[in-house]
Amino acid sequence: FEGIIGSMDDSVYTDFVILIVVPSRELAIQIEEVVKFMVLKLRGVRTALIIGGESREQQVRVFIL
Repeated sequence: FEGIIGSMDDSVYTDFVILIVVPSRELAIQIEEVVKFMVLKLRGVRTALIIGGESREQQVRVFIL
């Protein structure tokens, strides 16, 4: 993943989606934190953490914004 991020230029990235599915809430939270840090300098890249047991409407709202 680092190799991919390191080779990206200053363009705005909006043409792709990456879905990461993991078996636990804790692991999902940790992965999202790492990914957020890795893509800080990339314009147009955002993350959304969607987990079971939480309000679906609230999570979808965050994902769409």
